[in-house]
Amino acid sequence: MVRVALVNMNYYRSQSGRALLDIEPVHLLAMHNICRRAGHDSRIFQNGLHPLGDVRRYRPQVLGLSFIGHSPEAIADARALVRSLPTPKPMLLLGGTDIRQYCGEYQTAFSQYYPYSTAEGLRPMAIMVQGPGEHLVQALADHEFDFSPAFDQLSRVCRKKIGHHWVGPGMLVDGNVYILDELSGIPLNDQLFERDYDLAQYGHSAQVKWEDGCSARCDFCCNVAGRIDYVSPERAVAETRALIAQGAKKIRITGANFTARPREATAIIQALVDNFSDSGVVFDFESRVDTLFAAVNLAPETWRRFCRLLHHIELGVEAFLPSRLTRLGKYNHRHDPQARAEEQPAQVEFLLQFFSGTGTHIIFFLINFDWQMTFNEAEREGAIMLDLLQRFPWTMRLLADNIFSVLHYSPGSRLAETMSPIDYFRFQDPRLLLLALYLKAKGAQLDKDSTESISFVHLINGRILAELYCQALKVINTLPKDSFDLAAALDHKTVSHKTLKRLARQLGFWRGRRLLAELDQIFNRLWANKKALTKEFAVRMLEERLPAIPESQSLKDAFMQVLRNRGLL
Repeated sequence: MVRVALVNMNYYRSQSGRALLDIEPVHLLAMHNICRRAGHDSRIFQNGLHPLGDVRRYRPQVLGLSFIGHSPEAIADARALVRSLPTPKPMLLLGGTDIRQYCGEYQTAFSQYYPYSTAEGLRPMAIMVQGPGEHLVQALADHEFDFSPAFDQLSRVCRKKIGHHWVGPGMLVDGNVYILDELSGIPLNDQLFERDYDLAQYGHSAQVKWEDGCSARCDFCCNVAGRIDYVSPERAVAETRALIAQGAKKIRITGANFTARPREATAIIQALVDNFSDSGVVFDFESRVDTLFAAVNLAPETWRRFCRLLHHIELGVEAFLPSRLTRLGKYNHRHDPQARAEEQPAQVEFLLQFFSGTGTHIIFFLINFDWQMTFNEAEREGAIMLDLLQRFPWTMRLLADNIFSVLHYSPGSRLAETMSPIDYFRFQDPRLLLLALYLKAKGAQLDKDSTESISFVHLINGRILAELYCQALKVINTLPKDSFDLAAALDHKTVSHKTLKRLARQLGFWRGRRLLAELDQIFNRLWANKKALTKEFAVRMLEERLPAIPESQSLKDAFMQVLRNRGLL
């Protein structure tokens, strides 16, 4: 029996920087269960939630480190962890979404602790995995983590036909690090979902892998277009039943686009409606506008039954103007991208009307700023955003993070092939960069000051920032477009709150201070109205949402007591 530690090194974070530690690292679950089924002692750790000292005390013989996105802090934590482990070091498995793009950095961070060895059996060696890792872990677990026979098994399982030839996974030994590529994943339906840990540590919220893959390949996204995979409706029901038995209150379906195939997604929704309508469990998933529109139109009655409960749909809207959608390359995978972009506004309107008055709300994902954006586009985007918020105040949700979101560098995306990270901030209209940075600073302030446990507090912050966005545009518009030397403001090659101060100073000491003071006056006026907004949201929840779910009276009583304690009722 081998001791295996699987560690998710990254914190999940909001764009304002707030660490989100109570998210289950479900991407490690299948590999964890593979090890357990093979008779090994495996444990999952989440950096930040579980102290890394717990990993050291566990003394793993195999250490799997997962990196979700590039983070120098996470790499430093992982390096310190490996350095602190006794010699001989454990076998090291490195994987993550950006291993391919930052291969050299990961190799440099860990190679010194793993001198090249040709010994057989379980031995200190570092393996970097570019792609899914389940087949590798399966092969290693089957052979007591002896790499040589494991790689032979891997070569047979992961081979694919290219032309007239069968090709196995690639292996490169660079210095003293093994780099594996071209690995295939185990079908989702065949992955084990049992959890041997308490969901309470994740706030009784579970993550499930019911869909994987995306065929869109938007220019701004790092997702590689590939095979789309779904679990069967029966498998989804079985996992949901097991999670409810473990006390799950919320189930989040992972994947960039759950409705990528509208028919398969609708079949899963139908199964959930048939089996769990009275369970009170909240479901959450991400979707594109066009595919959710297609799914709802495929079986509207199924979706009506589903959306009467308190579910969340995170909708990739990106922009309201077709011209910006085309520029962002959102529909480049579709025939006639311009026509598809022009269809999106009507699809957004339809979806908001369809879900209006139900228990389900839609959280909009937006890219509110990009370096090519004009001031006129910003004004039109803001006007549409506020109009929809006023007409669908409960169904449409805007998180604060989305109001100041700037199109940014995403390793592996098409845009990243020709642009550096700092290029995304070389705005053609520097006034809009100043506005984005100001909104981000105020978003961080709202995030820091929001100590309430009421679930909708961050949505109220989003409403405040949406109003601030539109009102601040009028102030920013009084500045000449050539007021700023953007090259000087970005000379440090990074963008932070200091960049905002540099831009303001370029207006002159007093003029810059007056500008920020005028923007602060708008913010403070909106902030002072937060109590009224909170009460408005509370009343809407009491009147519109709680009656839609079982045991609504007990929930209503408990909710009203929270509001009284906070002086809101």
